[in-house]
Amino acid sequence: MTAIRILLHVGLFCFWASLAHAQKIHNPDATKTITFDFQQKSITPIKKGSLRDSNWYWVKVTGVNLNLYKVSVNQTDTVTEKPLPPLSFGATGLEDLTKVVAGIGEAFLKLPTAGEEKNFEPSQVDVRLLEYQMLTFVQIPKTVEDTLLQHQRLTEDHLFELNQLKIRIDQVRHRADTVQLNAINPRSPSPDTSYGSILKEVEAIRAGLVQLSVSIRNSKTTFDQFMAANAELDDDTQKVAQAIAAAYTALLAKVMEVYESINAQKTNELLTPLVHIQNLSSGEYLSMPFQYKGNETHVDITLTPKVEGYPTYKTRYTFPFPKQNYAAVGLSFYASGLFDDAYSTVASGNGSGGYTYQLADEEPPPVELGTALLLRMGKKFNKTQTVGVHFTFGPGLSMTRQIRPRFLLGGGISFGKKHMLSIDAGLIAGPVERLSRSVDTRQVFDAPPDDILVSRLSAKAFVAIGYVYKF
Repeated sequence: MTAIRILLHVGLFCFWASLAHAQKIHNPDATKTITFDFQQKSITPIKKGSLRDSNWYWVKVTGVNLNLYKVSVNQTDTVTEKPLPPLSFGATGLEDLTKVVAGIGEAFLKLPTAGEEKNFEPSQVDVRLLEYQMLTFVQIPKTVEDTLLQHQRLTEDHLFELNQLKIRIDQVRHRADTVQLNAINPRSPSPDTSYGSILKEVEAIRAGLVQLSVSIRNSKTTFDQFMAANAELDDDTQKVAQAIAAAYTALLAKVMEVYESINAQKTNELLTPLVHIQNLSSGEYLSMPFQYKGNETHVDITLTPKVEGYPTYKTRYTFPFPKQNYAAVGLSFYASGLFDDAYSTVASGNGSGGYTYQLADEEPPPVELGTALLLRMGKKFNKTQTVGVHFTFGPGLSMTRQIRPRFLLGGGISFGKKHMLSIDAGLIAGPVERLSRSVDTRQVFDAPPDDILVSRLSAKAFVAIGYVYKF
């Protein structure tokens, strides 16, 4: 059981460690983020030395109106360029309905005014509350003209209420237009109205239209019942009744038309660009992470206006900063203290018709020239990154009558950024030819001596000059 607990704890530790590692990799790191301030036209580069091969880095643009400018990083669009669409929300008029309701009054002018009907005061008729209207139609006896006049007032009230709702629709559209205008105003980078408040107002208007439709339908039902009970009417009164019936029908149709102008589809068309604007209101863009491959990287950032008349901005950031450390391979020519002994054989007559032989030292110069392929690892130490010191080693070949392998080890100094001149010095080792210890140069030989030189390993100083390309 103890072993199982230990394994369980180790497993949990590895799990949480992996989560922490993933969090570290995938969360934006400020030291590995290139930040462009659009308002100040300034850049905060990646912290020097913080980015290594296979690390992730981010690009951030701050102080930018994302509703006005499209941001592109390395020519990859990051914000949609689709312009804000024109609104068709609430696009309906009430002019034709107003004419229908006004026609009722024109028909009333032709009614006879006799007896008690002359003293009728419109102000005495309460036409505000539907419940009261329904009671009065059933319980209180009225003349036909009184009832018709009351329904005229009802149609006017319904028309007034519909006009108020239409005004509210226009105000909603005006607020939406204002948000869109502010969204493309460089001095107003964030909207002052959320789509949520506009949505609530639209829902209230839609509910008001439904309630108004029910009210109009109830009034029309009451009017139809009254007309069914009073079928015998003179021609002038019949015209007034027909005008009222036409007004109710037109009111119901117009309410539905206004409702259709703010139906679900039109409301979606109104709110979609507002949601888009609100989502882009932060004034800050953060890219997806990019992986650094270790080579010189160019980050191109372009800000293109979505509206004509504004300038386009473009910049390029190159990183990483020049590395102080470097490792490179280059070809060099060296001069060293390694050399081969050189002896010649001198023949002399011995007086008896034969010859004797002696060795003569040719005294070759104690210098050897050759080529070497050297690996250099070092560090730049000045601000301009043009001078560096390094450790060097590598194989070489002598440029002598007999080519011999060499190994060079030392240090040097380089001049340049990428294409560098290198001067190196150190020790060079390799085989050389030396006079055998068994041979005396003063000895006289009866025959030309053979194999007087033997190969030995030797080490001497060298100086080299060469070319290095820094990758």
